[in-house]
Amino acid sequence: MKKSTYGGIMRLTAQKSFFVIMMVFMAGMVQAQDEKPKHARNLYWRAPDVLEGTLPEMKSADYWVKLMDAPDKVILSLEGIEGMNDGYRKRMKAWETGLDSISSKRLEREMRSRPGLLPYVPNVTAMSGKQVSQLTKEALEKQLAFLERGSFGNRLAVEYGQAELESFRTEMALSELPSEVKPMTGILVSRTLLRIIPSLRDENIGMTNNGKTRWDLWNLNALPLGQKVQVIHKSASRGFLLVVTDDGIGWVRSEQVAFGDEKHINSLTNSKDFLVVTGESAPFYSDEKNDLVSGWMGMSTRVAYKKGNPRIILVPTRKTDGTLDIQEAWIKEDADVSIGYLPYTRKNIMTQATKLLDLIYDWTGGWYGRNHATILTDLFGCFGFELPSNGILLSLYTASPDSISPEDGKEAQLETMGSNEPFVTIQVSNSGHSQLFIGTYNGMPIVFDTHGYGYKDVNGDEYEIRRSVIGTAEIPDYMLRQKMTFIKLK
Repeated sequence: MKKSTYGGIMRLTAQKSFFVIMMVFMAGMVQAQDEKPKHARNLYWRAPDVLEGTLPEMKSADYWVKLMDAPDKVILSLEGIEGMNDGYRKRMKAWETGLDSISSKRLEREMRSRPGLLPYVPNVTAMSGKQVSQLTKEALEKQLAFLERGSFGNRLAVEYGQAELESFRTEMALSELPSEVKPMTGILVSRTLLRIIPSLRDENIGMTNNGKTRWDLWNLNALPLGQKVQVIHKSASRGFLLVVTDDGIGWVRSEQVAFGDEKHINSLTNSKDFLVVTGESAPFYSDEKNDLVSGWMGMSTRVAYKKGNPRIILVPTRKTDGTLDIQEAWIKEDADVSIGYLPYTRKNIMTQATKLLDLIYDWTGGWYGRNHATILTDLFGCFGFELPSNGILLSLYTASPDSISPEDGKEAQLETMGSNEPFVTIQVSNSGHSQLFIGTYNGMPIVFDTHGYGYKDVNGDEYEIRRSVIGTAEIPDYMLRQKMTFIKLK
């Protein structure tokens, strides 16, 4: 008798049915995962490339150039820019008596929260040894008080033990400070972190949160190659040097400083034959063929070049005995640099801004990145501006700036912002967040900005920006909830 295949057919049918059911189930699971709230993802939801209220073409300089009346017209001469820099320095040198009481209190709070931040750079070479010692003592005491202010942890967000904290205090070597200090002149031989707390191990940073905002609060800023510094103290291990810089007082790694006399160092920092980096960053090479990168320079870095050949730059290097050796290096023929400062035009401003789009937001500069203020310092540094690298100080860059308060109402706020001249107006909130106003679209002011933290879309899902973007004046939302000051660079 022929064997029936009915049972086999039924088993096959059952297997197919089970397979179909499982496929449907798995598809449902994938769909369910996709429909999970964004905050349930392993990574934070990245903000869209084009933020709400803007257009894709706004990320191109060409879009903005077409809207300009005279894109290539020089807004302000180099002499005018240097005059603005000089005016700011003079005002801030007399800040205790020259600023209004509200501005003074804001600045005092900022300096307490970021030890080492200074309203102006003291001329330590003109001070007596006792005065320099007192300045150093006060700087160290502020750093020690900062260390005691709250809980700090390492890169893994693990809180430091008392023995570790004591090692940081010991490294500051306050007890070794002499009664008289003679500053030593140096120059940075690479991009360098300016630290509030000297910590020799890279994992020892100042983290205060195990969640989103993992900033290194022991870092004050990132300094460029070739910056002149005055050394006023050495750490216990001699691995760090306490220096006075254009960006304040802080610690730098000893191996990143070369020592020399003023004339030797000034031949680099004050050379009339100089380039300015106009790319986001630019490498330099060991030879004319550009076979091997020898180092990198960030936007607005000023570097001397060999007279008669701008492709050969003069780079400060450090001998093993710590002294300065000036060596020659090469840049590419098409390197993104300018011989001297760029002409200060609206077209050049937006061209530079778009080169900096989509870079990570680095509030303290602990990753050698930029924040809302330092990105503007680099951008306008290409034209010769010496803007402060802190938002509160930036709000004081010009005398008697205009402002508007939230009490005036949102409509008045947006109208006032939109009435300012684009490309040359920086708007700074009362808490220090800064944006470059670049125009309006559908009645909404549009800005070049670098910021982060959590925002919500129309569906209520949270996303992260944390990068440099073209956006609207409504984000960050606290900009409209605070008094806003307008700094006009013209």
